[in-house]
Amino acid sequence: MALPRYVLTPTYLTDGVFGWQLSRQGKFLGCHEGFTEKYDRDVEAAMDWAEQIIGTRQDWRHTRVGNPERCIATGGDHATVGDDVLRSLEPGTPTPATSPR
Repeated sequence: MALPRYVLTPTYLTDGVFGWQLSRQGKFLGCHEGFTEKYDRDVEAAMDWAEQIIGTRQDWRHTRVGNPERCIATGGDHATVGDDVLRSLEPGTPTPATSPR
């Protein structure tokens, strides 16, 4: 089964700090601390953050199937940034958190 193109997953970053992790085809792209205490608004802000990294708007689908809970970019005909621009990191590689614009 092919991996989804982009996956945005809620996670705990360190010591109980809630945040988000973005991956592409199983490769870690970035993580960010949570944006707000209201979960629905936090999901929207996380999607906006992910789209800044991806470089284009995405159609997101929320799913809990197979755990963990996550949002999957469902593709479409959106142009995306190529592999040469996105650096791939192994899962668990420490990266500095970024803040929303």
